[in-house]
Amino acid sequence: MKHDILLLGDLMHRAQEIHYSLFQIDIVKKMTQSSLALDIFRTLYYDKKNGLSIYLIGIKIHLFAAGTTTTIAIDTYLTAKNYITMMLTHYIHMIKAKKDGNDSLAFVYKIIMNSLYGRFGINPETTLAMDITACARIHMHSYISRDDCHYTDTNSVLLNGLLQYSNISSMELGKFKLECASYEGICLAAKSYTLFKEGHNVVIKHKGVAKSLLTLEWYKKQCENLNRIAEAVLKTLFYVNWKMLDVGERSINVHLGSPTNTKRESVYDNNNAWVVTKPFHVIDYARQDIRVLEWKLHSLQKEYEPFKATITKYKDG
Repeated sequence: MKHDILLLGDLMHRAQEIHYSLFQIDIVKKMTQSSLALDIFRTLYYDKKNGLSIYLIGIKIHLFAAGTTTTIAIDTYLTAKNYITMMLTHYIHMIKAKKDGNDSLAFVYKIIMNSLYGRFGINPETTLAMDITACARIHMHSYISRDDCHYTDTNSVLLNGLLQYSNISSMELGKFKLECASYEGICLAAKSYTLFKEGHNVVIKHKGVAKSLLTLEWYKKQCENLNRIAEAVLKTLFYVNWKMLDVGERSINVHLGSPTNTKRESVYDNNNAWVVTKPFHVIDYARQDIRVLEWKLHSLQKEYEPFKATITKYKDG
């Protein structure tokens, strides 16, 4: 454990040196990765000379989806071009680091880009992150709507057919990276699937602590019975005991079953077997609850007025 702590300390010190040499910012003074990314944006890319707030005004853009053109108003950041400049600059540096074989430096640029996007999504009064995701969904629509699309995630698809060569590149921003081809697969749920091919390593993608316990045979058995639950023991080397403020090894009993996504509602057939999911019906007033409810009350009062007059007429008659 002592050697692990010393190794971790050396890694953090190296990370501190890398960030300071690149951005002149000390990571020790930042509590989170997202706050570090935002500080880099403010320090190196945001133009403070205009004297205006970092938050913005609305602009209009044209989006193309399913053959239609829609004009939407977007509340975004004042210097959206600076955000794009930072993303493109970091992306170019990330690609160069990959070509040079410097995976650690490439990861630094990647995590900063991801964190800045996430940081802009924290504030519900700004919609930059939401707009980026919406545009990505529009871009993905032509792929996820294909009849041969068996699985999709935020920026990936599993297709039975082929993509045009012009849409594939591991280096060019906005294009697909071909991860594997001519594989069979079993997709249980979001972020839980396996791809396999004779003579090749089995690919297992699963979000959760029990990923190391999953095998191709487990996926095959689970596919035959989605309600199947198996018990297993997971050994973790870095279990955090917050009460004792200690870190150490520990064995944990886990239940291996078909993953359920809390972002969607499970749908069952007549035999009470899980077959599919559907999105939750969410009522979100975007922090304008009082205004919306007051408007609804006003509308109901206007609808009630004719009935009130009719009732009064009958009473008087």
